[in-house]
Amino acid sequence: MGNLVHIFNPSLIVLGGGIMEQEYIVEYIKENICKFIMPNYRDIKFERAKVGNNAGILGIAHLAMRM
Repeated sequence: MGNLVHIFNPSLIVLGGGIMEQEYIVEYIKENICKFIMPNYRDIKFERAKVGNNAGILGIAHLAMRM
């Protein structure tokens, strides 16, 4: 993820999947990612996907409907 931050310089990273159900995980990820990225890239907001563990399947369904 650190490499992707350096390549794309995002302002927001949305995290999904079952592990994101844990309350502490977003803060844990933010703290640990910031150890591996340069200071100029650390102004990133991390959020949970609103659809939780269904984010991947809903994204694929959306792409399939567009075809």
